[in-house]
Amino acid sequence: MITILNRMRSALPYLLITIVVLLAHGLLVFNNGVFWDDWLVKGFLDDGNWYLLRDMTSEMGLPILAYFFGGLKLFGLSDHFKTVALLLIIFSAFCIYQAGSQTSWLSRPEALLIAIVSAVYPAFQTTVLLSTLQYLFFYFLFLFAILLSFIAEKNSTYKSHKVLLALTASLLFFLSFNLNSLLVYYFPFLALLSLYIKEQRQFSWTKIITFISVRRAHLVVLPFAYWVIKKLFFPTHGLYEKYNALDLNAYSAIIRIRQTITTAAHKQTSNSLYQLLELPFLWGALLVSTYVLYSRFKSTHNGFIDFGVQIAPHKRESKWLFVFGLLLLVSGIFPYAMAGIVPSTSGWNTRHSLLIGLPMAVLIAAALRYLCNREFKSFHNKSGVIVPELISALVASSLIFAFVISSISFYVDWQARAIKDQSVREQLSQQIHLKPFSIYWIKDDFLVGGDTYYNFYEWSSMFKKIWGGQSRIAMQLEYLGRPISHKLPPPKVFSNRYNLAEFNPKGRQICLNIRPGFPELSKKDLVLQYFYLRARAFFYAGSQTAPLNEFLNRAARIDTKVISTDEAALDPAEVCSRS
Repeated sequence: MITILNRMRSALPYLLITIVVLLAHGLLVFNNGVFWDDWLVKGFLDDGNWYLLRDMTSEMGLPILAYFFGGLKLFGLSDHFKTVALLLIIFSAFCIYQAGSQTSWLSRPEALLIAIVSAVYPAFQTTVLLSTLQYLFFYFLFLFAILLSFIAEKNSTYKSHKVLLALTASLLFFLSFNLNSLLVYYFPFLALLSLYIKEQRQFSWTKIITFISVRRAHLVVLPFAYWVIKKLFFPTHGLYEKYNALDLNAYSAIIRIRQTITTAAHKQTSNSLYQLLELPFLWGALLVSTYVLYSRFKSTHNGFIDFGVQIAPHKRESKWLFVFGLLLLVSGIFPYAMAGIVPSTSGWNTRHSLLIGLPMAVLIAAALRYLCNREFKSFHNKSGVIVPELISALVASSLIFAFVISSISFYVDWQARAIKDQSVREQLSQQIHLKPFSIYWIKDDFLVGGDTYYNFYEWSSMFKKIWGGQSRIAMQLEYLGRPISHKLPPPKVFSNRYNLAEFNPKGRQICLNIRPGFPELSKKDLVLQYFYLRARAFFYAGSQTAPLNEFLNRAARIDTKVISTDEAALDPAEVCSRS
C-alpha cells in the first residue's frame, strides 16, 4: 500500500501538468480551421505535391521541414496535428519538470511551477498552425536533450549508458537547431550544465573550464558546426533569399529587445491579469481552494508545497534564479531582434515568442522564492506571521489561472475565425455566378480571430478548394493603403506554389463585403453556439446536422458588387464603397 501511495505521489506532478495544460490548450484539438501558411503546406500534402513542398522548404534553408511534414503525412498525423501539438506541449513541460528536479537548485514545487507556467504562458499563440508545428517539435527535442544531458552527467556505474545518453543528447541538440533561435538559447543551458558538472564532480572553476573545453568540447562546438553547415550547404535562396537576414545595427537590436519585452512579457502578463480581474468569483473560489489544499498538504508534513525543501540554505537566494531567468529571456529574444523581428501580442507573429514562456516561468519562480524568504506580519495578530509559502501558493495559482484564461481566450478567437471562414466558403460554393472572376477585392467588416489579416495565397487556396483551378486572387482593402494601385503581388508568385498558375491580372474584378451574420453575438457566444450545434450533430450521428449547416450558412453575410470595365482602372476601395 505504501508503495502504491509513493507511486501516486510521484505521478502527481505529471498529472497536475497534464490537467492544467488541458485546461489551457484543450480547445486546440476541437479547432477545425485552416489558417495562414497551412493553406499551402496542407495543400501540398493533400495533393501529393512533394516537389512544391521540397522547393519551398529548400528556399527557406530548411529542407528537413519537407521530411518533417512528409513524415506526418506518411504516419497519418497531418490531419491530427493539433493533437500532436497538444502532446508536444505536455511532454515539453514534463522535460522541464524532470530536468529541474535533477538539480539541487530548485525544489520540486519550483520545478513544477516553472513547468506549468512555461506550458500555459500565452505568448506563443500559433499552436493551431501545422506550418509552425515544427517549432514545438524542435523545442521539445531541445528540452529532452537538456534532460538527457543532466542524467548523463549524474554519477553512474554504467559508463556505456552515460556515453549513449550524451551522444543521443548531442544528436537531439543538433536537430533542434533547425529552430535557429535555439542556437543562442542553447548557451545559458550550456553554462547551467557546466555548473551542474562542477557540483557533481566538485571541480574548481579552473578545472571545470578545462573539463568543458576538452572533455565536453563537442557541446561547445555543436551550434557553431550547425551554423557553418547550414550556411555552406543549405543557404536561403529564391523567394526566401532574405529570410531572417541579420541586421547588425546594435542600437536597432536593443530597441527591438525592449519592444519584445514590452510585448511578450509585460503586455501578455498584464492582459492575462486584466482577464482574471473580470472573473472575481472564479478567482475567489480559486484562492479558497488553494488555501484549503495548502492547509491539507501542510498538515501532512509531506513537504510538497514547501518551496524551500531540497534546497540548501546557501542555494536559496533568489538573485541567481533571477539572473538565469533574465539571461534566458534575453537569449530567447536576441536572435529575433537581430533578424529585425518583434513579436505581436496576438496572431501569426506570436510564433516568435515561443522561447519567452520558460524564462518568464523562471522569473516568476525567482520572485516567489524571494517572497518565501521574507516574513510578513499578520494583520489580525501583531505577534503572528503569515506563512510566506501560503502567499506564494496563492500568487502562483492566481498567475497560472490568469494565463490559462488568456490561453482559452485566444483559442476562442481562432475558433471564431474558423467559423467565419467556413461560413464564407459554404456561401461562395453555393454562388456559382461568382466563379468566373479573377480579382476579388475584400471589404471585411467581420474582423475576428487571432489575426484578422489574410494573405493573398490564403484566398487563392480557398478559391481552389471551392471552385477548383488556380485563376483567382483576393486582396483585403483595409490592409492595402491608399490609393490602391498596382497592389497585386509581384508576377513571380503567380505559380503553382501559391495556387495562382492560371491567374490573369487583367481579368474581371468584383467586390465582396463580408459582414457578421449574427452581429448580436459576441465571439464567445458565437463559438459556444457553434460547439453546441456541432456536439448535437456528433452525438445524434448526423441526424442533427441541419441546424449546424444553417448556422454556418448564416454566420457570415456576403454582399457583392461587380466592377465594370470602366471602373476597373479606378481605385477599387472607392468603387467598392459605392452603394
